[in-house]
Amino acid sequence: MGWANPDPYPPSPLKSYMGIKVYGSGHVICHNALAFFHDAINISTYGSPEEEQELKAVSIDIYNNDMHLMVDDFIEADGGVHNIRVMRNRGVNAAQCALSAQPVFGGPAYFIRNVIYHIPNGFAFKFMAKPAGLVVYHNTIIAENRNTQTFSNAHFRNNLFMGTNVSGRPVNAFPFATAYSTSDYNGYR
Repeated sequence: MGWANPDPYPPSPLKSYMGIKVYGSGHVICHNALAFFHDAINISTYGSPEEEQELKAVSIDIYNNDMHLMVDDFIEADGGVHNIRVMRNRGVNAAQCALSAQPVFGGPAYFIRNVIYHIPNGFAFKFMAKPAGLVVYHNTIIAENRNTQTFSNAHFRNNLFMGTNVSGRPVNAFPFATAYSTSDYNGYR
């Protein structure tokens, strides 16, 4: 059963936990339509990265995917090491979070030109477990982003944060752990 059960709907069986799951290097995940999974697209996380370079989750492109109605996340870059590119994806209706980097080990992890809509829990970006090296450019988020866990070396540019007027909830939070993280030229509603 799905672990998120927002009322008024009863729990429904999850027949498959993840739509797409990869690990290692050099993967390209594109032009997919995914619906009704726990997570749509995941980099398989096994804890700290392996010592051998060829086993690390690096150089992974996730682009032009259309995702709808997930129990948890649209895309989890969790466990990625460097050159993780999440670009031009559309996610509509995720019960928990939208785009996740919990954590990314050093980065860069790029989140560019994604469109996110309706995340009732308020975590458009699940940047938790102290990820580092995040580049977040040109995204449109029609939900709140209330993440309060810190992250390092993150750069936000030209994003449009359009909240949904949830009372007492900020449209966005930037809990930067370091002075060399930046946020500029973003728009807020």
